[in-house]
Amino acid sequence: MPAVTSPLLAATPRPQPPDPPVLMIETIRKFRGLLVLGLALVIVGLVLGLKEDLFRGGIGGQSVYRIEGRTYTDREYNRLGTNGLELAKGLGMYLYVMNLSETDNFFSTQDEQATENFFVNRMLLRDTARELGVAADDARITERIKEMPVFAIQQTEQERKAGKPREFSEETYRNIIDRGIGRLGLTEADLRELVADYLCYEKISGIIGAGLEENRSALAADIALDRQQISSVMVKLDIAKHRDAIQPTDEQLKAFWDEKIAPFLEPLPKNADGSDDDSAIGASEKEVRSTYTTEPTRKFTYLVVTPEAAVAPEEPVDDAPATEGQSDEEKKRIAEEKAKAADERQRKLEEDKRSKQREADAKVDDFATRLEERKGEGFEALAAEFCWTVATTDLFKQAAPPKELLDLKLRATSSTDSKVADELFKLKPTADPLSKITQPIAIGENQWFVARLDGEEPSRPKTFDESKEQVREQYIREKAIEALEKEAEELKARLQAAIDGGKSFDEATSEAGINRTHSVLGYNRSHNRNEEVDRLNKEITELSEQINNMQSPLEQQALAEAKTKLEEKEKQLKNAEEARDMAPVTLFENTRNVTPGKLAEIVYEPEDSPTAAHLIQVMKREVVKTQGDDNFISTTVSQSGQQNARIALKEWLASQREAADVVPLFRR
Repeated sequence: MPAVTSPLLAATPRPQPPDPPVLMIETIRKFRGLLVLGLALVIVGLVLGLKEDLFRGGIGGQSVYRIEGRTYTDREYNRLGTNGLELAKGLGMYLYVMNLSETDNFFSTQDEQATENFFVNRMLLRDTARELGVAADDARITERIKEMPVFAIQQTEQERKAGKPREFSEETYRNIIDRGIGRLGLTEADLRELVADYLCYEKISGIIGAGLEENRSALAADIALDRQQISSVMVKLDIAKHRDAIQPTDEQLKAFWDEKIAPFLEPLPKNADGSDDDSAIGASEKEVRSTYTTEPTRKFTYLVVTPEAAVAPEEPVDDAPATEGQSDEEKKRIAEEKAKAADERQRKLEEDKRSKQREADAKVDDFATRLEERKGEGFEALAAEFCWTVATTDLFKQAAPPKELLDLKLRATSSTDSKVADELFKLKPTADPLSKITQPIAIGENQWFVARLDGEEPSRPKTFDESKEQVREQYIREKAIEALEKEAEELKARLQAAIDGGKSFDEATSEAGINRTHSVLGYNRSHNRNEEVDRLNKEITELSEQINNMQSPLEQQALAEAKTKLEEKEKQLKNAEEARDMAPVTLFENTRNVTPGKLAEIVYEPEDSPTAAHLIQVMKREVVKTQGDDNFISTTVSQSGQQNARIALKEWLASQREAADVVPLFRR
């Protein structure tokens, strides 16, 4: 774990509070009436069962939580929750902090919710400890404190490497107690109280998580399976021949349409906003609807407003006298005057641009206001009054706008993720004509765009004739997959029978008319189909560079040898590429449990729409053992137990919190 900067270690002496004033008998007599009133309130509180809340809400602080009938004040919350959490973090109680604050990251416990979780769960664990009779005595608390690294003497690097046990430092402990935790408003008693809670937490966590470690034998077997090396031989069946053999007639396509597609294109119920309610249909039906439904189209009349071009001030004729014979100071003065004049011209140009932009903006605003006053009527006529040209599109899809709209880019100050066409299809027309007109849309560097929806065709189910090519492709794909699966199943049965009869995989495939097989020897979980190809490509690149650099006649022999080697590497690369394509990506996963001599389950790639089938015989599986296997298994068993125990504790705390009467009285 990374080092934690503990507030305990940033210790500075705390200023001592002044001595309390001496309470004289005469002073008490002056306030005898108040004392009587206070005593009366105490008696009333006792009678009504409100004594605790009365004093907590007054002298003891604001009530903030009620847990299992007991009320906790903000002072207790700060001591046991906010500052208790900081103290636990400073002491390195990692799992305790993460479990009680309900976070998976020790360093993300800064928010108020994590603090509230820590406080409530700490109190619930205290209640459980009392119910179970779990407690920590002073001796055990002291022992645990002395085991904490935060209180240990700092070790040298050499001592750490040598595994020297840490030694408790009384001086460090006292410094933290006297100068450190006081910054949190805590005392040594608070620290010991936290350690006691921590010890009870460990005991309860152990009870809840008992027996949750993974079975060592099962885990060892699983690790052995993951570490084995496997050798297999395989053959690949391709879908291409089946696709080529399928030539459907129109009658077959129509029957396929009626059975597989048309039933899924029936109208759906509508949501409140008028959209289709597809919550009751599955993913396959949604895919059919998406494929065989037209996209909505719209047509618009629109205008683009461009500010009048700014006019650059004329550059004056350079009538300055020749610089020959002038002093350096005079030359510098003339150059500065020219630069100043150029800056002034640029300033005037920019000011004219801004003025023209303001004029255009005002006109667009006036246009929109007047159009609204006319209830959207007279779009073209109003545009003509401003001397603006309008244009009209044909029907188009949102994803395929006409070029004149495609070239229009939204201004950087607008949404940069969408296009003009996206804005146009956001219109939701109603009976109000204004609903069909966009607000002015900022486009380009300084332009405005306004459009009116003239017509639209909503999406609808396609007809068979419109979809014939898509139907043909789906028909061929599905029928080809069926044929591929049938071929693979029949071939697998035939090969297994031949192998059981004593024949090799190559002999069995040869009898089945397949003469091309491929072997992958000694692969493991990290098997990478591209590894050999990548290695050969790198070697070929290096050889090619060497050949290009061999120019000397003295290097002719080496050049010939390098070219021969390059040709051999290129042949190896071709074979490696073919071999790569023969083996499935999931080769190890598909063969890790297969008995040598048997065929694995057929592997189809890609899984969702196969284009190939792999038949694989496992020839040999060998377990690879290493010296640290036992330690690795022990560590894994321990870690799995800790993780399972943590999950169990988290669920138990959640159930306790749900069942308990936890009432926040004041949201901090």
